Amino acid sequence: MITSLLNAQDLRQLSYNKYEVTSSYTFRASSAGELIVKNFRGDITVTGKSNNAVTIVNETNIKANSEKRAWNLYQEAKVTVNQTEDETGKTVIIVEGKTEWRRRINDNLVITVPQVFSVALDCRGGNIALASLRGEMDISTSGGDINLRDLTGKITTHTSGGDIEGSNLSGRVSAMTSGGNLHLSDLKGELNATISGGDIEAENIQGSTSLETSDGNIDLYNLVGREIFARTNGGEITARELIAETTIDLHTSGGDLDLEDITGDLEASTSGGNIDIMDVRGETKVWTSGGEINAEVVHGAFDGRTSGGNISLSKIWDRLYEDHEIDVKTSGGDIVLTLPEDFPASFRLQVLSPGRKPGEVILSDFPMEISASQAVTRGEGSINGGKFNVHVEASMGTIRIRRED
Repeated sequence: MITSLLNAQDLRQLSYNKYEVTSSYTFRASSAGELIVKNFRGDITVTGKSNNAVTIVNETNIKANSEKRAWNLYQEAKVTVNQTEDETGKTVIIVEGKTEWRRRINDNLVITVPQVFSVALDCRGGNIALASLRGEMDISTSGGDINLRDLTGKITTHTSGGDIEGSNLSGRVSAMTSGGNLHLSDLKGELNATISGGDIEAENIQGSTSLETSDGNIDLYNLVGREIFARTNGGEITARELIAETTIDLHTSGGDLDLEDITGDLEASTSGGNIDIMDVRGETKVWTSGGEINAEVVHGAFDGRTSGGNISLSKIWDRLYEDHEIDVKTSGGDIVLTLPEDFPASFRLQVLSPGRKPGEVILSDFPMEISASQAVTRGEGSINGGKFNVHVEASMGTIRIRRED
């Protein structure tokens, strides 16, 4: 192991009982090396530079009643910095703090490395910021935020008590926080994120995306990928401009879904809210246990279920899509279905209607044969060749079939 060159070490008094020691290290390092920070308590900033030098500045703030006492405390708890090589000759820089926590001492690291450099950071109580790097990055902090900018490679992040923010990222990104929010933008690659207690915002993502939060909202803007998955157990989901080659899955256990400009086969559900959809292209399947479904400008097949609300569906006769089957059902509300005049539909309608006249529970702008028994009213009919089945069922409400003006 080669100990790095200590360029300077300066102790200065900031106030009556506050001192600061600044330790500066610098040495040459080959590109494609690795930085390892272990057992460090404090903030860490790592930035890639277009040279083959590594610089490390460690600022140590100390509370002590004398300069001698401050110096002794620093010596007992100072961070060690060493340089070595692995079996392939790659440069490895190791920065290591003390395992024991000392309440009178706070450290901060400011590090620059070559732009092609891998990083493994273990921070026990501070924020981490990374910028302008290419390589493998493994980042962990027990009590702070993580900020990522202009990074390329495999990126793994974890914080037990802070937010994760990032922009202009490329590669495979995994993010986890147990107590904060997630905001990522301008990412090309693959994104997997799980958070336990905050909101998720993702925008301008190109690549497969999987996002989960236990207790927060999810906002998605301009995502393009093979597949898109998002789930929250306690919030709302808002999505704009999503495109998936295969499936888009959006699910919440306790909020509304607000979806617009969606391309791909969509499955969306909520256990306690409304579903609003505008302009969806592909097969769509949605269900809610306690709210309404409002879907406008639906280009493909549609399957909708609600246990406690109304359903409003406006269908587009888009010949780019092969499947236009419609199947909607509510156990506790009304259904309004609007179809183009030339849509080829084969209708099968049913309403549970004890004590009501057939003409009061099924109303249609298209020709319809309506029949009724003691408890059920049914409507059947076929228009424009009847190529696509249209099944509509309401337990206790009404069904209204409208012709698009």
